[in-house]
Amino acid sequence: MSTLLYTGTSQSHPIRRVQAGPLTALYENGFLRYVKLGDDEVVRMIYFALRDARWNTLDWQLTDEQVEIGEQSFRISYTGGSFEGVTEIIRWQAQLTGDASGRIDFGLEGEVLVPFWRNRAGLCVLHSLAETVGRPAIVETPDGRTVEGIFPESITLQQPFQDIAVLRWTLPHQDVVQLSVAGDVFETEDQRNWGDASFKTYCTPVRLPMPVHIEPGDRISQRVTLELVNRSAEERMATAQQLRLVRPDGPENPLPVIGLCQALDTPKLKTDEVTQLRRMAPHHLRIELNFGRPDWSEWFTVGLSEAKKLQAEVLLAISFTDNYPAELDYLQQAVSWLGVQAWAVEVFSLTHPATPDGLLTAVAEPLRALFPGALLGAGTTGPFVDLQGATFETDRTDYLVCSLNPQMHLTGDWTVIENKDAHADTVRSMQALLPSTAIHVGPVSLRQRLSGVPTNFDTDWPADIDPRQPSLLAAGWFLGSLASLTSAGAARVTFFDTKGGRGVIQGLDAPLFPDRFSAEPGDVFPVGLVLQLLADWKGAVAKPIAFLDPVQGSALWLTWHDRHLLVLANHSPEPQTVDLGEWPVTPAEVCVLDEITAPAAIKTGTLPPVAPFAETAITLNPFAIVALMSA
Repeated sequence: MSTLLYTGTSQSHPIRRVQAGPLTALYENGFLRYVKLGDDEVVRMIYFALRDARWNTLDWQLTDEQVEIGEQSFRISYTGGSFEGVTEIIRWQAQLTGDASGRIDFGLEGEVLVPFWRNRAGLCVLHSLAETVGRPAIVETPDGRTVEGIFPESITLQQPFQDIAVLRWTLPHQDVVQLSVAGDVFETEDQRNWGDASFKTYCTPVRLPMPVHIEPGDRISQRVTLELVNRSAEERMATAQQLRLVRPDGPENPLPVIGLCQALDTPKLKTDEVTQLRRMAPHHLRIELNFGRPDWSEWFTVGLSEAKKLQAEVLLAISFTDNYPAELDYLQQAVSWLGVQAWAVEVFSLTHPATPDGLLTAVAEPLRALFPGALLGAGTTGPFVDLQGATFETDRTDYLVCSLNPQMHLTGDWTVIENKDAHADTVRSMQALLPSTAIHVGPVSLRQRLSGVPTNFDTDWPADIDPRQPSLLAAGWFLGSLASLTSAGAARVTFFDTKGGRGVIQGLDAPLFPDRFSAEPGDVFPVGLVLQLLADWKGAVAKPIAFLDPVQGSALWLTWHDRHLLVLANHSPEPQTVDLGEWPVTPAEVCVLDEITAPAAIKTGTLPPVAPFAETAITLNPFAIVALMSA
C-alpha cells in the first residue's frame, strides 16, 4: 500500500549510490543521475534514448547487468533493448566507469535489429539550471576551433552550443568541468522550452534531415566522458542535512488564483462530488470550447452548469478552426440561448501552435462585446516553445497563457519532480515576450493533455492520464509547481481536471483501469487535500523560501495579515528532517499528510486533524506533505 500511495505504482528500480573520487552519483536502471561535487550538481543525468519519427521516446528494458561499486570507483556493464511494443528495435551494450581521479566514462554500442525511422538514437547529458544559467562555457569543435558561449538566462530557441567535441564550464565554486563526446556530432538545447529544468547536450544536430531510416546490422558507437580539469582549493562535502530551508533573494508575490479544468468525456459532476470540490474553493473552472469536436455545445452546456454548482468563475478556452467567422456565429447563438457570463476568455487556433494575429484581430472585438468585462487571453494550449516567434498586441489581449507538464521528454519520478523548478523560468520568459501583461499558466498537469481529442475510455489507456495522479508524489509536485509559479509572479494558474484520471478527486465512478490506477470511488486525491489546505489563503502573499536541494523537497510560505502558513513536501522515498530556523513562528499547529494519515483522509475527503507544534525541527515521512500554521 505504501508504495502505491507514495508514487501510484508498485514498480521501482533499485537506486545505488556510486562515487568517482570526489564525484558522487546515483545509478538507476542503466543511467546516472545527479552527478555532484559536494552540493554542486555537475550534471543532472547521463542516459541514452531512441526516439521515433514523431519524437516519442521508446520503452527501454535492461538485462544482464553487472555492478561493481568501490569506495572511490565503480564499474557497471549491461545489455538492454529499445522496444516499440514487443518489437526490439536496437540492442544496446553499455559500460559505465568512474575512477578515483573524478573521471566518469559512459560507452555505448548499439546494433539495429529491424528497419526503423528514427529522429535520435544515442547518448544525452542533462545540465541542471542552478549550476549553469548565466555561466560562460567553451566549446571545442571536431575541426579544432574554440568557441565561447554562455548558458542563457532567458529561454532560447537557438541552440546555445553547437558542433561539440568538448564542452567546458565552471561550477559555482570555480571548479572546471569538461564533457568530451565522440561517435556523433553533439549540440546543446534549452529544454525549458518544453517545461524541463535542464539544458540537454545530445547527439545528432536537429539541423540535419530527419527522420533517418536505419537498417538491420547498422551500428551505433558513442562515448561521453565527464571529468574535473581544474579543482578549486576549497574542499567540500555534500551537506548532510539535505532538506535545509534557505531564504533566496526575490520579491514577495501574491498567491495566484487557482482554478481547475472541466473533466471532458467523463460523467457529469454529481452532488457529492460537487461537495468535495467546493471544499477546495476553485476560483474558476476552465471550460474547453473546442470547435474541432462535434459535441462542443453539449460539453459547453455541461461546463457552465458545473461552474455554477462549484460557485466558480467561468474561464472559456475557445479553440477555433479556420472557419472561425461561422464559429463566432454559433457561439453568439449559444451564449444568447444560455445566458453566459464569463470571467475570462482565451483564444486558440486548432491550425496554429499559438494564437495567430489574424485570428485574434478578427475575434477580439466580437468576444469583448459578447462577454462584457471579461479578460481576454491569447497564447497556446501547448508548451512555451509554441510561443517562440509568435507576436501579440497588448491592446488586443489582457494576458498571455501557455500550459505546462513535466513529461515532454522523460517520464520517471525524479524527472517529474525536478522539472517543477522550470516553471518560474517559463513565467519570466512569458513576461519578457509581453511586458506589463499578466501571465496565466494552464492547464498544468502531470502529462500533456490531449486537447480537443475525444477520449475513448473503452480501448487503450489514455496517454494523458498518469497513474501517479492519486499519489502523494503528485501532491508534492503540485506544491512545488505552485511555489515555482508564485515566485515568478504568475497571476492565475489552472491545474488538473475536477475528477477522474486527470483530476483532484476520483468521483463516484470506479477507475476505468483499476489495475493501473490506484483509486476507489469517492476518493479525494492527496492533491485535492492540499487544495483544501490552501482554500482559506486566497489573497495571501508568498515569502521567498526553498530547500537547498529542490529535488528533495518543496516549500511554500504564505502570510495573510498576522497569519502564517508553511507547507513542506518531501519528494524523497526516505524520511527527511527539516530545520525550521528559517521559519521562526511559534506557537504553531501542524497538519500532516503522509503514509499514516493519508489513507483515512483520502476516504473521508477531509484533512487530518491539526495538533500543537512547538519544535525547532520536524521529520517528514517519505513523500509527506506537512503544513505548519501560526496558532
